Amino acid sequence: MYDTLGKDSIEYILNQTKVKTLVLSADKIQGILDLKAAGKIPHLTHLIYLDTTTDALLGKGRELGLTLLSYTAILEEGRNIKVTFEEPTPETIYTICYTSGTTGFPKGAMLTHRSFVANSDGLTKFDGGTFNFLETDYYISYLPLAHVFERCLMITSMAVRMHYGFYQGDVLKLREDLAVLKPTIMVSVPRLFTRFYDLMQASIQGLTGMKKTICEWGIAAKLDNLTKSAQYTHAFYDRLVFQKFRDILGGRVR
Repeated sequence: MYDTLGKDSIEYILNQTKVKTLVLSADKIQGILDLKAAGKIPHLTHLIYLDTTTDALLGKGRELGLTLLSYTAILEEGRNIKVTFEEPTPETIYTICYTSGTTGFPKGAMLTHRSFVANSDGLTKFDGGTFNFLETDYYISYLPLAHVFERCLMITSMAVRMHYGFYQGDVLKLREDLAVLKPTIMVSVPRLFTRFYDLMQASIQGLTGMKKTICEWGIAAKLDNLTKSAQYTHAFYDRLVFQKFRDILGGRVR
């Protein structure tokens, strides 16, 4: 669920789906306990929290009839349990993905295994087969996993076994994360592309004399190549001018 959802929307989603177990970060426990104390989420019985919490919160959860378990404890217990999973069919519901609730209560889209497999398959064929995800690729995840867009990319990365790194949780520090992971694949949204574009434009505006002239020649040459033959690389200008822009994205984005 989105961090930005209010308590009313969280209550609505949990009751509509009759969720029994919720995995959450420890800082979200109090809000869930408040809803439970008010008798608003009767189906919920278990909370699995991802980081440390206080004994007071654990005690309050037990008083409300909830079982609170740390994710670490779940992993340890699971090492000795053998589970036989029911094989899904293409029409089995894989997930119920909720909208962000900008037009009233969030709407839950019931998405099947077939839907996600079709999306992942399409992502490996969208460029007529000339572009492929590779096992040697590194992908950086920073879009919300509550959104189906990022979930499709996560599933695709698992299908092709490429490296998948998570940002530290702050979009304003994304440039630092890019410098550490040095991704080869980056998927983004207009808001982020605009931020990078503004950063690059500011660098160009700061140039003077011959440096600015060469940069303008390079941009013109690459735009011409793109228009005429859909080529986005240039043997000369990529090394001379555009490596610094590649470095903003970690230096390896292909």
